[in-house]
Amino acid sequence: MQGFVVTCVVTSVPEWAYESDPATDALYRARGLEAVRPLAPPALAYLDDFGKFAVELGKHYKELVHRWEVWNKPDGAGMLTLVRDASGNPLDLRPGGDVILYTRLLTTFSSNIRRADPSATVAIGGLTVPNTQFLEGIYVNGGKGSFSAVALHPCRGNQGVDFAWVDACRNLLVSHGDKSNTLWLSEWGWKVYPTNPEGVTEGEQARFVRM
Repeated sequence: MQGFVVTCVVTSVPEWAYESDPATDALYRARGLEAVRPLAPPALAYLDDFGKFAVELGKHYKELVHRWEVWNKPDGAGMLTLVRDASGNPLDLRPGGDVILYTRLLTTFSSNIRRADPSATVAIGGLTVPNTQFLEGIYVNGGKGSFSAVALHPCRGNQGVDFAWVDACRNLLVSHGDKSNTLWLSEWGWKVYPTNPEGVTEGEQARFVRM
């Protein structure tokens, strides 16, 4: 792998760690979302297991991998949130993770992977919603110190890279005393016309890449 730096993304959970009960199972079936159920965060009862998993992951790969993203698109389609009513009954499923729970996942993973590999770099996994609310929520909920990078997916439809959003995230890091933390533009690209009617031409794609 000469010339490449491997970044591994930790995302999805095994079936035994799901938040599962008959009503929740029925809701996933009714919404047709059973295939993406692994994208939901583990049940709170299994957070300690998530930490143990991070330790073993670090031990197993510490000679090969030192960069880790925790989840992918946790602020959007990459993490489902189970919405409950006042009585605790499952009511709905929506994209975009619970930032409080995500921060717990992030801090649990970070502290444990660093036990196995002190040189590990931990990144907030690929944010995709073009505002800073989720990132700010991580700070509000005690996430400072658990990450040294933020991965972003800064493309919007047929527009160029959203550098205004990248700059806003950078400014937020600096405002919290994390100017040494880095931003990773870890996923970007455009659908191409005419294969996709809303895509861009190959010439436009080339222009965006040069920007």
